[in-house]
Amino acid sequence: MRKANIKRGSAAVGALLCIYFGVSWYFSSQVVAFNSRTLEADRIRLKIGSVADFGLAEPEAVSFQNPDDGTTLRGWYFRGDRPCAAVFHHGFSGTRYGMLKYTPLLKDQRCHLLLYDARRHGESDGDYGTFGFYEKYDLLAAVDFLQKKTGVDDAHTALIGESYGAATSLQAAGHSKRRFWFLLVDSPYTAMRTIVTEQAVQRYTQGSLLFTGGAFVLAGLRAGFDPDESSSLRYASQVRAPVMVVHSLSDTYTVPRHSEEIASTMLKAGIRCRLLLTDWNAVHARSIDDNFAQYNAVFQEFLQGLN
Repeated sequence: MRKANIKRGSAAVGALLCIYFGVSWYFSSQVVAFNSRTLEADRIRLKIGSVADFGLAEPEAVSFQNPDDGTTLRGWYFRGDRPCAAVFHHGFSGTRYGMLKYTPLLKDQRCHLLLYDARRHGESDGDYGTFGFYEKYDLLAAVDFLQKKTGVDDAHTALIGESYGAATSLQAAGHSKRRFWFLLVDSPYTAMRTIVTEQAVQRYTQGSLLFTGGAFVLAGLRAGFDPDESSSLRYASQVRAPVMVVHSLSDTYTVPRHSEEIASTMLKAGIRCRLLLTDWNAVHARSIDDNFAQYNAVFQEFLQGLN
């Protein structure tokens, strides 16, 4: 009888471990092997006819590689006629189409522009997304590619990112300590662990917290990275450029506290930082859509203050 009980107990433990592993694997897939939209699907979702909707001429299709792992990133290059440049990084599961709405902010500057699809997004390569761990190196490769093409230096090169791309921009700037022209980051998250955990609770209830630990371990093993290193907050104090942080007070997907903590960290480190918390009832990363005029007015004031 005792042996039978031990056998049943071992079987039950084994079954529970299998269930835990299976659910954790599923969650890890949602984190690093997520579904992303094609370029065309994103264009249709955003109701964009063409780049001409934003006053842009047809771009040059370009590609470049992350020199560390050889991942190929693909995007658009818009030629400018002044010695300034900006690299745009879109949000989670989106594409470069999602960043077109920010290009009118630099209309008067007539800068060179590069919009590209992040790894595992759009037309770019990559098996996994890592919330900034590898993406920060991709972004720095994008900057180097654009600078080599145009001759523009760091002091006249800006990073503009939204959500996933905003966090990546902060990580890239902080990690490299390069003195860029400025960063415009809209709706960033403080850290991968924090945002994934918060959104797991939103989507699957509190019970999902039982599996997030296993999911992070599996995600790290599958994609070959340390999830704890995917943190905007960790790199925020090392940024060496002026930063404008924007977040909607109505954002429930990534709550504004993330931007408030990032801005507070930068201000304490003596970094020039402008925090704009919008009260326009905009959803996540949509402040610029809901009130472009006011968004642009604050941005232009920030830009003029850099001179």
